[in-house]
Amino acid sequence: NLTYALTEKANFRASYYRTVARPELREIAPFAYYDYEMSALINGNPKLTRTQINNADLRYELYPANGEVISGSVFYKHFTNTIENEVYSSGISTFEIKPNNYKSAYNVGVEGDLRKSLAFIAPSSFLQHITFYTNAAYIKSMVQDTAKGAQDRPLTGQSGYVLNSSLTYATDNNKVSFTLMFNRIGQRIYLVGQGGGSTGYLLGNVYERPRNLLDFQTTYAISERSEIRMSVKDIFNATYLFYYDQNGNKKFDNPTFASGSVNSAEDYILSKYRPGTSVLFNYTYKF
Repeated sequence: NLTYALTEKANFRASYYRTVARPELREIAPFAYYDYEMSALINGNPKLTRTQINNADLRYELYPANGEVISGSVFYKHFTNTIENEVYSSGISTFEIKPNNYKSAYNVGVEGDLRKSLAFIAPSSFLQHITFYTNAAYIKSMVQDTAKGAQDRPLTGQSGYVLNSSLTYATDNNKVSFTLMFNRIGQRIYLVGQGGGSTGYLLGNVYERPRNLLDFQTTYAISERSEIRMSVKDIFNATYLFYYDQNGNKKFDNPTFASGSVNSAEDYILSKYRPGTSVLFNYTYKF
């Protein structure tokens, strides 16, 4: 890691590091079990090897005032022997999922952060108590996939973009605070398919569609040692949608076809549900 202070309020950072991702016990165990929610047989793979990841990034940071930051970064990650779950069919209406190693992959992207008080709009108004924060990233990801009929694709679980944003109101003594948080991620691969198509038993990649997530949290400090907190999770209660991309166009374009055989060249739904909105009350006492 290298940090160079350009000014008293600005830094330039550079870093490089290597990490590993090791398979879980259930992924390498020579054991299979049936998952009723996935409607598939889940298999272990004793031949799995660990993933090595080389990471590098450059970052510029500017601190205009206390509690404020403006930053931008570029990053690159190279993966060797990525571990990803593959879904395939061993017969009509028979699905199996198995983790496999893929030769190599990379992520390259840009990211920006902004945390700013709204006091600059009207210094003597209630806006001086409000802080706006946003984080946004754009990522290009690619995996070398040698499966029959498959094309190079994004890394499993990697969205093309990520957006986080929040508004926080806090009193001067931080006795009371209110925070509204928003999150959205781009479409991402959930399970690796084998290319799809209308012949044979080739399944397309399973994608998770984007959804908007909105949370709310308020905190009240009863004393220096205790506080109460209320959180509301997933206010929109947006739908989770996972679908087989049988025609390979990376979008769900057959909403009326909810189920079908593995021979179908039309997209169909693996899972669709609403998780529900949850409300949590919490009391904390610090000894």
